[in-house]
Amino acid sequence: MRMKYVYRALILFGIFLCSVFFFGREVTKQTVGNRKTVEMADATHPLVEIKTSQETINLMHGYTGNLSASNFRDSIVPVNSSKEFTIVVKENTSEVKKIIYTISEVKSGSVVETGSVSALDQSKNQKSTKVKIKAELQQGREYSLAITTVTSTSKKIHFFTRLKRIEDLNLKGQLEFIKKFHEATFDKEKFKGYVSYLEATPSNDTSSLAKVTISSPSDLISWADYKVKIKSSVVPTVKEINSEIISVELAYTAEINKKDYEVNEFYRIRYSSSRIYLLSYQRTVESRFSLADVDFKEKEINLGMTSENPDVTVSDNGERMSFVADGSLWYYNMKDNKAYSVFSFMDSDQDYEREGYDQHNIRILNVRDNGEVNFLVYGYMNRGDYEGKLGIILYRFYEKEDRIEEMLFIPVTQNYEALESTLDKFSYLSGQDIYYFSMNNVIYAYNIITKAKQEIASNIAKNSFVLSDTGHFIAWQDSNQIKNSTAITMLNLETGERKKIKAGSGERIRVLGTVDVNLIYGFVDSSKVSTKADGSTFTPIKKIELMSNVGTVVKKYEKSNYYVTKVQVNDNVIELTRVKEGLSGYEKAKADFIMTKIPEESIIVTVKDKKKDKHISERVITLPDALKIKKNPSVVTAKNTVITMDTVLHLSDSETSGKQYYVVALGHVQNSYDQAGDAIKKADSLMGVVVDAEGNVIWERGEMNASGNVATVTAIHTSNIVNAKGAVTAMLLKAAGQSANAENLSKKSDSLYSLINKNVKGGAINLTGSNLEQALYYVSKGRPVVALKDNKQPVLITKYDSFNVTFIDPSTHTVKKMGRNSATAYFKSAGNVFISYIN
Repeated sequence: MRMKYVYRALILFGIFLCSVFFFGREVTKQTVGNRKTVEMADATHPLVEIKTSQETINLMHGYTGNLSASNFRDSIVPVNSSKEFTIVVKENTSEVKKIIYTISEVKSGSVVETGSVSALDQSKNQKSTKVKIKAELQQGREYSLAITTVTSTSKKIHFFTRLKRIEDLNLKGQLEFIKKFHEATFDKEKFKGYVSYLEATPSNDTSSLAKVTISSPSDLISWADYKVKIKSSVVPTVKEINSEIISVELAYTAEINKKDYEVNEFYRIRYSSSRIYLLSYQRTVESRFSLADVDFKEKEINLGMTSENPDVTVSDNGERMSFVADGSLWYYNMKDNKAYSVFSFMDSDQDYEREGYDQHNIRILNVRDNGEVNFLVYGYMNRGDYEGKLGIILYRFYEKEDRIEEMLFIPVTQNYEALESTLDKFSYLSGQDIYYFSMNNVIYAYNIITKAKQEIASNIAKNSFVLSDTGHFIAWQDSNQIKNSTAITMLNLETGERKKIKAGSGERIRVLGTVDVNLIYGFVDSSKVSTKADGSTFTPIKKIELMSNVGTVVKKYEKSNYYVTKVQVNDNVIELTRVKEGLSGYEKAKADFIMTKIPEESIIVTVKDKKKDKHISERVITLPDALKIKKNPSVVTAKNTVITMDTVLHLSDSETSGKQYYVVALGHVQNSYDQAGDAIKKADSLMGVVVDAEGNVIWERGEMNASGNVATVTAIHTSNIVNAKGAVTAMLLKAAGQSANAENLSKKSDSLYSLINKNVKGGAINLTGSNLEQALYYVSKGRPVVALKDNKQPVLITKYDSFNVTFIDPSTHTVKKMGRNSATAYFKSAGNVFISYIN
């Protein structure tokens, strides 16, 4: 019996020795001081594709951690009445033993259906399973779809997309047109058959292959005279789809003139049985970049063909520089002619599908004179210890030791594009190694040395906060609501000193912006602050001051009876949009300007475009003329330092103040807005979609019926006890299926928007700023729209067709039908104030 345990121990010890040998061979380690360095591990996660309607679509990358499926809108899976699709797993080094799928409501997250399969079909390096949905899916409604693969080591890897049931689905025909168009671009003769789908305009740029659109010349769309070789798979990603319109992205690696490029094509088509319309087309081409390919003797760093403006940072002494190109970080010591590849997910084996995945970015915080570079890597981690995680990593590069060291890792739940928008707000590292940043409307200070975290301020909205990189300060109001804002705090990010700027008695104070090293702020009489019907605040600013970063007021602006409503900074000029107070209220006045001193700037390097040939324009970083470069430096790859200290910083998922609306167009998030109306205008111009932070579709171009009618509305008119505000709110609530008392609602002092928002389930949506045509989307979806007419009284829009718009006017006791053009002008004259609700 005892010998049995001895044999078992010997066997285990033998396994241990083999493991040491194997892993020691696979992972290269070195020692630097008391730290060990290790090469970044290869990507191990599988990839997932979907087969639906006999088409393979939506190549997806796996995530680890506790994430919500509703946060992801990278793709959508359309299914027809059969409600069937197949999950295809492309295994890597992780063997998949089980697949779990979960279908959920986008907003509530409640599970509609879930299932798991262990008996997987297998062929070559793929495993698959067919899913037949049993639950009832509402036609045209989006659902979240989470797919989880469980590996042989019990590791769970999650893949996220959306699901939509479309009865008259013709995915095969839609994708067939896109594939044939794509293939024809590489054949001049074939492409002649597609020229009629284009909208070429003489004014469009005809010179560069870097970006072509539906209005570019056909010769450029068909790659001019270049031979193009595709080096990766081309799997369509369905971005948006409804009964007629589909948006699809094709992403692949191509070789042109023996150089590699990343190509992205976006298609938006309207497909019917009689005709296909190409509504939008865009193709971008980005060079794959390596510093090893640069000829430094030309005194320029050629980044290749790109439409991106590179992030270039130079040290204060002008001797060192770092820049981001092709999703990687590079460093050049101009004084000693030394070059480094600091950080990259791409390895020499060129696994484009996994390592080349572009859902991450790099931000340089500073380049120090001693050769240290502090930078952030944020978004999806393609490989390494954090493979599949979403987060923010703060790294430091040490030139003298040829290594990078992880200083901090912050796991997040936001997808990359939302995180990109968040980080635009604020990120700064001081000379004392205090990292200042904001997440979820909270400003944090994290001491890199002591590992201490401090909450500087909370509930900070975008419009009540400013950052000055040149002045090294941040400033914020003590309240997001101007009616409660009595002070501004100005924090010097290098010294940690704070200065409080206080409003006088009966005044309120507002952050307006920065110019050079100065803070711009304004004072408002509290008695003149008012709330508009749409819920926005009117704040006529009577006095503006500029304060330097050392706390000295350097300029004042104030003119009797004139008030500033908007401030815009262009270089050293501050433009003031103004109104003048008269007997009948405020009237528009001529703009005024504040001039400031032009700062002296020492330009070490510049970025410019350089023509290589007729159709290829390349972006270059020019180096100083005085630089003496006798030979090209060899490029050293920085080693990654592994330390035993825990660098993870967990932040609470606190509620954000205020809504954020994201414009999704051309396959990606284009921008985020505080106001839905502003987002809708942008989405309309880009033929896109507006979604909120919870993933709800707020507005979609091309998804409006030719006519709409909210037939459930019964007219309520004004009386001695019912005002127009109470009447339209009661009608809207009843249309939403809720009970409402117009008399009680009329007694409330809330603004029109606030009254609706407090009472309707799901919350109100402020569409102010969009036009009537855009607002009618809500009537098309069965939701009435409140609008203001020219005398600022509210009406309720309940119906439209190709010619007319119908609305209930409670103040005149009428139901009016007006031509669409006349109605557009009618509501525009009242300021295009529209309010509806989220269903």
